[in-house]
Amino acid sequence: MGKIKFIDMEKCIGCELCEKVCEFLNEKARVNISSTIDGVLVPLTCLHCSEAACVKVCPTGAIYKNEEGFVLIKKNKCIGCKLCVMICPLGILSFDSDKGFIIKCDLCQDRANNDLPPACVEVCPAGAINYVEEEKIESSESLSLKLLQKKKVIQKEKKIGGE
Repeated sequence: MGKIKFIDMEKCIGCELCEKVCEFLNEKARVNISSTIDGVLVPLTCLHCSEAACVKVCPTGAIYKNEEGFVLIKKNKCIGCKLCVMICPLGILSFDSDKGFIIKCDLCQDRANNDLPPACVEVCPAGAINYVEEEKIESSESLSLKLLQKKKVIQKEKKIGGE
């Protein structure tokens, strides 16, 4: 089994550090803090879906899945059509009008190449953002994870292999 990124909403304190470190490292944040209907702040980020609609709809192949299962962007191939933005079921992708291409979480590929976890994982003071072996998540006692597992909507962000 590979690693997955999981955000435990029960632990998130809405401090926005994940968004700030992402913005610092990438000029624009790839994690977006959003407010729920109850006013609770939660981090939203690309889930690197196993059947990513954004990959399927991209006319130039700018959005692709690499051999590890990450959904990434070849910025030089992006034509800015925004089809991926429109089709993403979570509304995570965004268009950088200053640079002319789509931006999204790449799980800190520069850090991953140096065997480091995504920056948001390291800075989260509440331990809400995790990047761990899949079996560790499956054995978690987290209520929010149990609900996700029950509904079978947990999305995997694979570190090793692919589907």
